[in-house]
Amino acid sequence: FRLCLPQRPDFGAWQNARSGVYIYQGLTQSHTMASASTESPAAVPEPAFSLSNATVSNPSSEDELSVEDRPKKRPRHLCSLGTGEQVHMMFYKSKPDNIDEFEARVQCAARCFYKMESSVTDVRVCHPCCGEVVFIITFVSLEGLEKFKAGPQRCFESKLAGLLTLDPNGDGSPAFSKCGSLMPACHTLDSLVEYLKLNVHGTDHREHDVRSVSKEMEKWFPRESEYKKHITLCPDNPTKYTRNLIFGNEHFDCILMCWPAGAVSSIHDHEESSCWVVAVEGTVHEVQFAMPMLDKKFLQTEKNDPANAVGEN
Repeated sequence: FRLCLPQRPDFGAWQNARSGVYIYQGLTQSHTMASASTESPAAVPEPAFSLSNATVSNPSSEDELSVEDRPKKRPRHLCSLGTGEQVHMMFYKSKPDNIDEFEARVQCAARCFYKMESSVTDVRVCHPCCGEVVFIITFVSLEGLEKFKAGPQRCFESKLAGLLTLDPNGDGSPAFSKCGSLMPACHTLDSLVEYLKLNVHGTDHREHDVRSVSKEMEKWFPRESEYKKHITLCPDNPTKYTRNLIFGNEHFDCILMCWPAGAVSSIHDHEESSCWVVAVEGTVHEVQFAMPMLDKKFLQTEKNDPANAVGEN
């Protein structure tokens, strides 16, 4: 497991029995990474490599673009990792002399709201005391919320006109109203590492639930304040990538890697390990290569001189 921040890596040094999760944090807008697998896709029931917030592309077309023309960094928001549902809260309070009439109309409205099905995923009605009510309604989308405001909510408030305190216009408006995106159950960096400690065990991808781990990785919302302390750059060579260990044990390494813009890796694999990647800033481009047929000459030479092994066509 390796967490990475993009810079130019020689991944061959990391071909070991442990798995990796990489989190890439870009120094500028664009980064390039090449990856190859030692096993054909058909031989692996689940993908042994997972890349979040990245693009699989042909480097030749990307090379034709200048850094300025490449995709610009888009701001990320916590709730962008959620379902897009909208939560709407409304608080109404009756005048002391109108509590009975207020309660009757609230009871009728609550019954109607509970029966809503179109565009609604959840309805809650809180009744703190007689004369007060809080509605918390969750909608599939912002469009559904706006339709509710223009229809059922406006109708209900017209029936409360003149009954409410904290209603300066006398039109039944709530004393408090707020709406926003439903916050997803996202990971912090610490909670993500704790999840990985419990769920990444063994020496190769056959022992990992790659799909489940990938889904959890997608739930991490990177904050610079969390990973900034792990960033270490090479003062003598600004083009050199760095590998910054966040956590490691006998099963996986969690590494933050820093890459300068336009950096590339050599073609490499991770043997039978799993590898999960998240780009926290910038853009990472992955190019996957099919494994060629290897003759005996190559395999024999590779044992003694892996970097210079050459076979016959």
